[in-house]
Amino acid sequence: MKQKIFVLLFAFSAISLSSCVKDSISDSPNPNALPGIVNQNTQTTSTQTTATSQYLGLQLAQNAINTDATIINFVSGANTAYDKNEDAIYFQGSGMVSLSSLSSDYVALSINALPLPKTSLTIGLVVNAQTDGIYKLNKTALKAIPKIFEIWLMDNYAKDSLDFRSNSTYAFNIYMSDATSYGNQRFSIVVRQNPALGIHLLNFTATKVSGGAQIDWLTENEVDYTGFSVQRSTDNGQNFTDITSLISSSLGTYNYLDKSPAKGTDQYRLKIQDLNGTITYSKVISLSY
Repeated sequence: MKQKIFVLLFAFSAISLSSCVKDSISDSPNPNALPGIVNQNTQTTSTQTTATSQYLGLQLAQNAINTDATIINFVSGANTAYDKNEDAIYFQGSGMVSLSSLSSDYVALSINALPLPKTSLTIGLVVNAQTDGIYKLNKTALKAIPKIFEIWLMDNYAKDSLDFRSNSTYAFNIYMSDATSYGNQRFSIVVRQNPALGIHLLNFTATKVSGGAQIDWLTENEVDYTGFSVQRSTDNGQNFTDITSLISSSLGTYNYLDKSPAKGTDQYRLKIQDLNGTITYSKVISLSY
């Protein structure tokens, strides 16, 4: 129990931990093990990745005493399959409840490192208890995940769902006589992008002024992760080069003064790189000097 509490507290000190036991860590999980259970006779010396700046904290609670917690840690470039250098394997203990999430290769994890999806990502949960009763799945943390991502708790058994951005608690029943009311098939977390919340360019202008060329643009939903580059062409649009670049700051309105436009025709456009790395361009505006 001390080892599990140490690992989870190191990763996320604000989450209440359960009474389940973490006896050892395996870097070669038994492929025949049941979800949520790993061979406790093997050991590893790997260093587990702890939660950083973007994560979702979940808790399964029977009451104030019998709880268990898990962390889904969003890391760019993380492996969706189990990786001993990124994840922490979950170990089934003797507590009244147990909660873990599944890697893409179905290893039960207490800390699950995953990349944020370009479209949608489904993360299986393993929810177990020892008695019939009413239980709660609680959102204990939702840190720094961009608002473009919707986060839903899906209940396959009850055919229900809960928006975890707007709600923090989901109550449900477990019936020990009905294996589909618990285990690794009932619950999942779906993280998906809402296209309506993506970056939108509302206006782009280039105007001759006494000091050069004034470039202005208006956007929405750019938040603080959109890249902008003002580009200029002096060869009738055959080649464009960046004359300034910046990261969005949720201001909505941006501007740049090109103090040294070339003689002749200057063509300007805005290059936009969104959260997924997708690049789009504004219309081209020509100014003559």
